[in-house]
Amino acid sequence: MDKNFKDKKAIAGHGIEGAKFALRGASPKVLKPVLYSKAIGLNSLLQKQDLYADNRNIGSVPSDMGYDGTYTTTAQDRAFETALGFLLETEKGLVTPDLTVYKKIDLYYEYKELLEEGDDYTVKVWLLNVEVGKPSVQQSTDANNITTGDYVYPIKIMGDYIMSEENEPEAFYRDDNGNKKKALFIRSLPGVEGYKDFEKSVPVPVIPDEE
Repeated sequence: MDKNFKDKKAIAGHGIEGAKFALRGASPKVLKPVLYSKAIGLNSLLQKQDLYADNRNIGSVPSDMGYDGTYTTTAQDRAFETALGFLLETEKGLVTPDLTVYKKIDLYYEYKELLEEGDDYTVKVWLLNVEVGKPSVQQSTDANNITTGDYVYPIKIMGDYIMSEENEPEAFYRDDNGNKKKALFIRSLPGVEGYKDFEKSVPVPVIPDEE
């Protein structure tokens, strides 16, 4: 039986592996692997608008647009780029076309966390409603030390609304003040319900209404 780590405080997190993605809007959603992940870096897009009256700051209004950042692989994943419309197969080879529309995905990966007492465990993560841009690439000449060229994809995470029922498209969860909330990513740890099969399908974030 899995230990319960969801309430533990980790001292470090490291690594990335097991990446896969599903195209948004596809029916059924098919999970496909992304090979040779190297890094994911995320930056909060939370901004605020200060409010002033009577010659003083009386508060602020947050504007949370999710996260942006980069997803890096050690080499080009041509199946991934073809699915996103970044590559087209022609009689003369693979073409990189101009981009006229962004295809969105849900992106999965795993990393390790370590506890002070020595336990380590795998954290499973789904990034929801992710816009992926064309990668930046650099190739360098070989010398005494070979430098490999990473593929760095810009990403933006826009998230999905949290629902009160999974299969009801208008059943939005609302907090005590009546506000809808978005889930930008979902993590699962040992001890959380559904952890064992978390990577097998894209989760719908649900908080049931209280009776």
